[in-house]
Amino acid sequence: IGGASNGNYGAMRSLIALRQVLEIGCGALVIPDQIAVARAADAFDEMDNFKDEANTRRLKDVVQSLIQFARHYA
Repeated sequence: IGGASNGNYGAMRSLIALRQVLEIGCGALVIPDQIAVARAADAFDEMDNFKDEANTRRLKDVVQSLIQFARHYA
């Protein structure tokens, strides 16, 4: 799962709630990895790419984890 907010912690707080709804409320299997992008209004360039390489790496790591998880449980 992933989220973005204009503040420093809004995305992380919303992901905590979303994870609870998906896992407990819906019974979904949610991978542990996630990405929370802070200060989203300034996080992307004009082509909608991350300006910060750390966010790019984190997103790639989350996607890679999802792929590995899907291969294992498919």
